Amino acid sequence: MNKSIFEKHNITEYYQTSDGNKFYTEHNAQTHAKSLKNKKVTKVEKDETTADDDEKLSAEERIKAIEEMETVEQVKKALKGEKAKTVIEAGNAMIDLLSKEE
Repeated sequence: MNKSIFEKHNITEYYQTSDGNKFYTEHNAQTHAKSLKNKKVTKVEKDETTADDDEKLSAEERIKAIEEMETVEQVKKALKGEKAKTVIEAGNAMIDLLSKEE
């Protein structure tokens, strides 16, 4: 059984930047977000009803996150282990777009 990020790190909250990185402190998340196009930082709190589940995003949410990424490396990292065809297609399209911009 996979432990949730909350159980694995014994925390009750974390801060996530638009590129999917997670931080223990809001300050660290904000500092990292300064380098991103989308500077949004989201506080994620432990939900007691889903504490055993990993933080799972829907395919639509994963696609939206990919569309906000700024580098090919970020997209490739997000696609690692991905199984949803629609997410993979969106990721490949974003890689093509970012490659043309370079």
